[in-house]
Amino acid sequence: MALVLKYDEKGFSLKSADGLATYNVNPAQTKSWQVALEQQAKQLGFTDAKQMLSITTVTVPTAGDSQYKIAEQFGLDMPTAYEMVRDNVQFTNPDLIHAYHEGDLRADFVVVPKTPAEPIPGSDAPAGTPEGMKEKSDATVLGSDAPAGATDAMKKQSAIETIKNSKSPDERKAAIAAYLDEHNGSIEDRTKAAIALLDPNQNYGDDVNVRSNKRREILDELIPPYTDPGKTKAIFDSLLEHTWTSTTGVTDKSMDQLIGQHAKDKYGIECDPVKWND
Repeated sequence: MALVLKYDEKGFSLKSADGLATYNVNPAQTKSWQVALEQQAKQLGFTDAKQMLSITTVTVPTAGDSQYKIAEQFGLDMPTAYEMVRDNVQFTNPDLIHAYHEGDLRADFVVVPKTPAEPIPGSDAPAGTPEGMKEKSDATVLGSDAPAGATDAMKKQSAIETIKNSKSPDERKAAIAAYLDEHNGSIEDRTKAAIALLDPNQNYGDDVNVRSNKRREILDELIPPYTDPGKTKAIFDSLLEHTWTSTTGVTDKSMDQLIGQHAKDKYGIECDPVKWND
């Protein structure tokens, strides 16, 4: 299984997939890898290697690894794995990556998008299944730390981190709006992006009222582009028809109740009860 590249004040190290073993990187490797990672970061649209390492999980393949096996190791579904392979543009042949051997001055670095929910062993990246990495954008996401050129999964994760950590409602709303505005191609695209942020597996706080309020903020940034009451109702109906799955104890019914009640209280929309999941 792929090793995870870590960097701190002591330099580079590699962690095993289970996080139990750490392998040192010697000074000659460090010097060579710093150059290679800076070049790769620029190639992938990051400001520098430090930013790439903070936003993504950088892995080093071992014997038997392929990019698709690495994607599976980190819990990516097949469409997202395909997009990950596509976005690792540093490989001339995506099917050909070289296994790491101790002391190698050159290593193939496979970049994996960070994903929500539980921690990935051997990494600071949280686990889960991301929406996926889409076409690269040249625009920096306003209200977030996502770099210009960042993939959609990275922008989503940056917005999620802002929702989780920012104490400023305005800052949270700016991050939400910036991410949703990247998906204005259709109502369906924007709603799908909102579903990714509303995901009940995201821990938006220990207090249920705090979590609920943040999800209402997401709903309120989803709706504004659509002034037609029919379209607004269609969005809420679509959200209610969605099946919300969670490993955190949040039920599909509780999500529907939050969404349906907010539709009524804030927008005066009486949603069809048959669309509420039991």
